[in-house]
Amino acid sequence: MKEILFANGEPAAIVRAGSKRYLVVGDLHIGRELKLAGKGIRIYGTSDLMADRIITLMKRNKTKRLVLLGDVKDSIIRPDSVEMRIIQSFFRKLSSYEITLVQGNHDAGLGDIPNVAVTKEFIAGNIGMIHGNSLPSDELMRCDYIIAGHDHPAVTVGHDYDAHLEKTWVVMSISARNASKTYEMPNRKAKLVIMPAFNDLITGSDVAGDRIINPLVRRGIFKKSGARLFSLTGQPFALPD
Repeated sequence: MKEILFANGEPAAIVRAGSKRYLVVGDLHIGRELKLAGKGIRIYGTSDLMADRIITLMKRNKTKRLVLLGDVKDSIIRPDSVEMRIIQSFFRKLSSYEITLVQGNHDAGLGDIPNVAVTKEFIAGNIGMIHGNSLPSDELMRCDYIIAGHDHPAVTVGHDYDAHLEKTWVVMSISARNASKTYEMPNRKAKLVIMPAFNDLITGSDVAGDRIINPLVRRGIFKKSGARLFSLTGQPFALPD
C-alpha cells in the first residue's frame, strides 16, 4: 500500500494522492473524560494532548492537510456547553491546518465549526475515506482502498495473567461476488483498512470475536477470513477464521 503509510507507533495514517499528503486519524471521542469524571476518575487535558500529537505528526510528515475520520466527539447528541468548549479549544489549536471532517455517528452538532469542511465521505486519489457506520456510495466503492474507523479494532496478546488488548490495524480483501449484490460497479480488487481509535482512553474490542460492526464486513462485502492485522509498530497478528 504505497499510497497509505501507517504512522509508526501511532494510530494514524499518511495518505498520498498525487502531490498531496494527508494525515488521517479517527475516533478521537473528545469528551470521553467527562464520562469518566462522572465515575470519579478525573483525567485532564486529553483533547489538548491529542491536538499536540496531531501537530507533531503533521510536522513530521510535512503536511498541512488533516482528515478526521469521524467520532470527533464522544456524545451522540448535540454537545453540551462543557464539551463544546473542549471541542472548540481542540480546533483552535489546529486552526492553521486544512481540516476535513468525515462525519461519524457521534458528530451531531459539528456542522458549523469555522474553517472545517464537513462531509459524509472523502476521496483523495484512489483512496476513499468513510467513518464506517454506514455503507459507502457507489463512487467510493470504486476506489482501490477504503479507510474506515468506527470499530476501534484491537487484538488480545499474551496469555493468562499477562493477556491484554492492543490496538490494531485491520486490512481486508473484497468479496467481488457479495459486493456486486449491493453495488453496480465495485472495484473488484479493493481493500478495506480499518484504523484504530486515536484516543488513548480507548483501546477497543477484540476483532477475533464477532466485534466488527462495519456494514461492509457484516454484509460480507469485505472478508474477515484472511484479514491481515498489524500492531501500531508494524507487528503482524493472526486473526482466526
